[in-house]
Amino acid sequence: PGEPTGAPQTQSELEKATQYWGKQYSENPHDIKIALNFARNLRAMGEKQRALAVFQQASIFHGDNRELAGDYGRLALALEQVQPAYRLLAAADHSLRRGIPARALPG
Repeated sequence: PGEPTGAPQTQSELEKATQYWGKQYSENPHDIKIALNFARNLRAMGEKQRALAVFQQASIFHGDNRELAGDYGRLALALEQVQPAYRLLAAADHSLRRGIPARALPG
């Protein structure tokens, strides 16, 4: 099957999308697009700690990615990890204010 498109509409679609992105992530853990999609699907499934771990891993390789910093920071804040959330959200905001484009996602 092809890459899931759009936001999953049902729990079944969400589970399938999460499985798809999980398989892709296991094969390509350094790909930012895959990591973001997998972490977002995990978060939507309620697996916030697993999503946080994916964001943490992705930040090692893509620490300058504004989109990653924003998603990672919001999840850290939701999990009451205030210090990391503040640092991540400030970094995302700083790069936005300076007009630095987010790194182009591989396509």
